[in-house]
Amino acid sequence: MVAGALAYDQITTTRVPFPAAPEPLRNTKLDSLTEQLGGCGGNLAYNLATAGSVPLLLSCYGRADGKRYLQHLRQLGINTNSLWAADGPCARSIIVTDPDGEQFCGFFPGPVPDTAAWQKHLARLQAPAAGRVLVQGPYPAHLMAATLAWGRQHKLLNIWCPGQYADQLQSRQVQRLAADADWICGNGHEIDSLNGAAALPQRCGVIRTNGAQPVQVTLPDELEPFSVPVQAPERVADPTGCGDALAATLALHCSRLAEQPPLQWSAAAISAMVDHGCRVAASCLAHEGAQNHPQPPPL
Repeated sequence: MVAGALAYDQITTTRVPFPAAPEPLRNTKLDSLTEQLGGCGGNLAYNLATAGSVPLLLSCYGRADGKRYLQHLRQLGINTNSLWAADGPCARSIIVTDPDGEQFCGFFPGPVPDTAAWQKHLARLQAPAAGRVLVQGPYPAHLMAATLAWGRQHKLLNIWCPGQYADQLQSRQVQRLAADADWICGNGHEIDSLNGAAALPQRCGVIRTNGAQPVQVTLPDELEPFSVPVQAPERVADPTGCGDALAATLALHCSRLAEQPPLQWSAAAISAMVDHGCRVAASCLAHEGAQNHPQPPPL
């Protein structure tokens, strides 16, 4: 099961490097512009579907312009029966990449139901029949909290990917969200932001990416992480969606391991699934947009 946004991505590049922090980005000239299907929920579902899974997608879309996206999802065999429809437009991402691979992302979330309405929507689902694993992509905090709590209630294995919301969460929000997560997956900035807001529970596994540097994996109830090397990509076209490609691959492997408690998963099994996820991310990196790459086979 996948929860997260469906968005139309406006993907652009600039030849001017972004200013170093804390200098604000006030103005830059763009030298390319394309529109792609994106949003972390859609990206996660795409990667699972192209790997042979049939994910159930929990997301919201706008009736004003969502028809094209729905057709795309259904052509991939993604279960769209649990989507929330609302008036207005779908979510939008404006993604600017500089020559060093640094990205600026402006995100409009599209339709956002309140907590009570989303909980009522979740209550209609038959969770045990839908799957063993829930991967929660970045979404407004109250929707992530409600969905992860629902997954915990139904004894799903919860993977939380806070994404661009990580550095906006308050301490109490991090504590609440992490309490219902089994694994937390994010890049260095995202994981550091969570740790800066609140101590993550030791029972959670943490997967911390850092671009081309090794992935750091902390197993549940372990203090010291171990590293999984990242092979140099053959081609670099667009980093958009690489984190979603990795997280979806982790979810696919976790669904196969879910009969065992996470504490019983071996470091070798975790290393293999992270390595596979990195190769899927590299495939995404070689293509423009987050939903145009093929799936490399697992080793």
